[in-house]
Amino acid sequence: MPAHKKDATVRARANKATSRADLGLARPARRPRLPQYVPGGEKVKWHPQARAWWASVWESPVARALIDVDARALLRLAVLEHEFWSAAGVTDRLRVAAEIRIEQQAFGLEPYARRRLEWQVRVTEDIVEPAERSGAASRGTPARRERRPDPRATLHVV
Repeated sequence: MPAHKKDATVRARANKATSRADLGLARPARRPRLPQYVPGGEKVKWHPQARAWWASVWESPVARALIDVDARALLRLAVLEHEFWSAAGVTDRLRVAAEIRIEQQAFGLEPYARRRLEWQVRVTEDIVEPAERSGAASRGTPARRERRPDPRATLHVV
């Protein structure tokens, strides 16, 4: 007896991303300068590692997904980066590192966060998409197939 497919609306798992969204055509954020003052009004000489982090975020492919409103939240993360590199003791550095890990996830600044946000960054033009790679691997087939002539094209009716 043939198995009947369930209606898609009653399936328990539809394998669709619940967080995927198309927010429309966004204008990429411009790279803001780090301010001279941090929250609390104190003047700051930014740690060189915090400056390098700020530049790398805005020069990365992830920056294409950022809009101007994200700059303020990233500034808070820059303050944490500054605190991390300026911390005197290991305990303070570990406390700030934990907060940095949490905040970075919101912006896709680490591999697992990008996967969760369903962002893909191409490293080269011929990269195999992760979905193709994981699906092919689970079926035991190669991720990329060579283009070969179809053997059926040589069959003739006699």
